[in-house]
Amino acid sequence: MPRQKTQSDEQVLEAAHRLIHRHGPEALTFERLSKTCGLSGSTLVQRFKNKATLRQRTLLQAWDRLDEKTTRLAD
Repeated sequence: MPRQKTQSDEQVLEAAHRLIHRHGPEALTFERLSKTCGLSGSTLVQRFKNKATLRQRTLLQAWDRLDEKTTRLAD
């Protein structure tokens, strides 16, 4: 039986977004993110494969949230 995730990918991506927002894109590393969200670096690599994918998914999630907010405001 697979182990239950302690944090969803969405929660991890939120933490990644906060790191980028506060410290700039160069601050987004697996090591720093692991300290922020409490998951091991190897767990993060297993989930996101590499830093480019992590950065891309973080930005896509932020874009989707912005799109949702602007849609609500337009309605």
